[in-house]
Amino acid sequence: PSVSLPTGPSKRRLVDAGFYDNYGVDLATAYLNNPAIRAWALEHCSGVAVLQIRAFPEERPVKPASRLGRALHFVTSPAEALFAARAASQMFRNNQQLRLVKRAYPAGFLGVFTFEASVEASMSWYLADDEMAAMKALLVRMESEGAESTGQAEVVEGLQRKDPAAEAALADRQVGKLTTQFTALRAFWMR
Repeated sequence: PSVSLPTGPSKRRLVDAGFYDNYGVDLATAYLNNPAIRAWALEHCSGVAVLQIRAFPEERPVKPASRLGRALHFVTSPAEALFAARAASQMFRNNQQLRLVKRAYPAGFLGVFTFEASVEASMSWYLADDEMAAMKALLVRMESEGAESTGQAEVVEGLQRKDPAAEAALADRQVGKLTTQFTALRAFWMR
């Protein structure tokens, strides 16, 4: 939440840095672009891994609005667009900054690995027991199951119909993404 500071004739308000960079990539890339840090890393490290851990998937499936929601689109659309643009612009800017910082290092020296939560969890400092159990179950599935291939359009249509098979296919797709990132990180680490 924003807070007011008791300053001068007009009060100043502060907001969380997440309004600009919710993921911390801006700060991480500024650090990695510092000439002294870059020189030290190149001399003392075999590589640098940037881990992005996101509380939500970058692309969430779109679920259809209720009748009331559709009737109020003219009222809700500007606010929805504002929040969607804020999130999308941060992702775009973060991806661009990571591409630029990778160019400052030798090829293959900087690895970027992104992990997105695919279970409903608050991602706060305290996780409820059911949220912790859901995350542990996801890790167990990653180790024991292979993801079944289903087309994106079929999954979205199934989610719109609230089809449990589509929800399972989406979970399998997300498990596949996580497994790919863990495999790439392990290969980067072991080189």
